[in-house]
Amino acid sequence: MKAKQLLSKLEKSYNTYLCNISNIESELQRYCQFDDFTIFYQQSDGFVLEYKANNAPLFLCIDIIKKKGILSEDDYFDLCI
Repeated sequence: MKAKQLLSKLEKSYNTYLCNISNIESELQRYCQFDDFTIFYQQSDGFVLEYKANNAPLFLCIDIIKKKGILSEDDYFDLCI
């Protein structure tokens, strides 16, 4: 019984995580000059924004958006890991 409850909580948490990531991607689309990106968690780097098989730390992308109001492709590629 405990295993089923734990699995249920885990599934609920994972679905919440996916929903939040999707919401963040939707919000960021209006601040990026490109729209075919994804966000995921990378253990070594934390949350990253992936675009054209490159990764940039999400917090750095957000910093650029705060400073400039938009994240250009050039800015993105400058931030890539």
